[in-house]
Amino acid sequence: MLHLFKFKYNKHYHFLYLLTTFCLLTTAADAQPLLSASQLMQGGEAAYRNKEYSKSARLYATALRLLKDTTTGSVRYTAAYNSACSSALAGQPDSAFVVLSLVLSEQGFGTFYPQMIKDSDFDPIHGDERWQDACRIAGLNYTVLIKAHERKLADLVDPRKRVNYSLFSDSAYWSRQAIKLSVKVLSKKIESFDRFPEVPRKDWWTLYHFKVNDTLTVPFLVHIPGQYDRHAKTPLYVFLHGGVGRTSFSDPLDQIRLETPLLQRAFLDKAFVILPFASKTFNWLYHQQAFETVLREIAQVKGFYNIDDNKVYIGGHSDGARGAFWFALNQRTSFASFFGLNYFPSLLTGNTPFRNLWNNAPFKGISGIEDKGFNIHQVTQIVDYARSSGANWQNFAMHGEHTLPYDTPDSAIFLIKQVKAQIRNPLPQKLQWETGDVRNGRYYWLNITQLDTFQNAATWHNAYNPVVTSLKTGKDEVRNFNKKKSGAVMAEVKGCDVYLKTSRVGQLQILVPKQWAKQYHTLAIHLNEQPVYLVQIHASKTTLLHHFFKNKDRALITVDEISVFNR
Repeated sequence: MLHLFKFKYNKHYHFLYLLTTFCLLTTAADAQPLLSASQLMQGGEAAYRNKEYSKSARLYATALRLLKDTTTGSVRYTAAYNSACSSALAGQPDSAFVVLSLVLSEQGFGTFYPQMIKDSDFDPIHGDERWQDACRIAGLNYTVLIKAHERKLADLVDPRKRVNYSLFSDSAYWSRQAIKLSVKVLSKKIESFDRFPEVPRKDWWTLYHFKVNDTLTVPFLVHIPGQYDRHAKTPLYVFLHGGVGRTSFSDPLDQIRLETPLLQRAFLDKAFVILPFASKTFNWLYHQQAFETVLREIAQVKGFYNIDDNKVYIGGHSDGARGAFWFALNQRTSFASFFGLNYFPSLLTGNTPFRNLWNNAPFKGISGIEDKGFNIHQVTQIVDYARSSGANWQNFAMHGEHTLPYDTPDSAIFLIKQVKAQIRNPLPQKLQWETGDVRNGRYYWLNITQLDTFQNAATWHNAYNPVVTSLKTGKDEVRNFNKKKSGAVMAEVKGCDVYLKTSRVGQLQILVPKQWAKQYHTLAIHLNEQPVYLVQIHASKTTLLHHFFKNKDRALITVDEISVFNR
């Protein structure tokens, strides 16, 4: 066995030396009350920032003893690396090399090589002959990892291992069908379509790309379930990652490694999973185009694979959970349910219209009681306020920090079970919808196309702004969640009668589903206090294809658009 360093004693004494030194290094940390690896890592970081380097080294080393995962990118290697850094800064070179020796022979540690050779924390031990040996071994492993990484990335985009074309996604095919078929037959053919292609490889991640515009193409990962049957409709989960402030899209393989333990429940349920990507300039905190791209990615997957339109779910962690919350408040139509893990329930762009949570599809969340990023008391205040006004929202408080679902992936299983129990009703009888942006004006068969914010809001159109305790002052403060004037609609359909109450809405559309067109020739519109008027339904193949090409939804097929003006 190759010695990692050039010690002047034999193998037996070398092992005893490493064991004794490592035990001494972790003894002081062991004297503390039992802490989790995550807590020890946070303590090590805090001690490092306070320049308590010996303490930092001990805390990281103790975390290392608890972390057994040797896969590339494991937190185990972060603990070892940081412990060695702190030991070097503390003037304890032997301790630094002992910790390094525990992981250098493990290939996964090689990812730290580029950082290791330029990290000034190691300057105090650069003169030690053992440093060159450590860099050499880490460098060799890094080279091996890079080559393996390139092979895996090539596999992800290999067109031979996934579906790249389906008749269902072929716009030209459906346009030809529209020429020779009636609206009724065309809609039936779309609704019953199940001629999806065979999948070359299952239980497999593949990387697709979506062209947003001439200068931006974004990647997104899709997991094809092992038990996928192309003739059976299959659920789909969309999971939005956190940390969207990164300068570029994250490495796909890193994203798979990070999210797989958490998403195992979805895989076991024989479901597809989409992992979209975000960055500082294109994300689900601030950018409308990013939200719309997620919907286009869903449509692309629906075009290739047999997805159950009424079993599509979206959630995320941290920033990603906030993104899922945005969809619950702004673009609900495609989803049966929403979920968020360690999130703060307010939107950073536009209003936070709690009214839209009054509708059927629920939002379910988990918050960490010890989460230092999103205060549990504030989250609970907001959730309780929204629920008291009628929001279909449940939030569960669990012991854990911001990384709760990654520290203990099984902790989220119960939530996923609740989420997957929801099935979308594509033709709800009652709707309520509020928006300050007509780009997000659609909800099922209703679409707000023009606002009239010069008008006063109707008496029922309240702005819901919760009282939240300030972390700075300790005082209760009203949070303004509705800074922009919005329009709202309360709608109900009873047979061929459509009842509408509007507030600050100049114009809207009734998006007629094929089921209505089959049953009725006309609709009776009851708008506010205006006289009832009749509108004839004109089912159109052009309208049908316009909506179908956009969303690939077989369960909600729109055949007519009826404009309603608020006179």
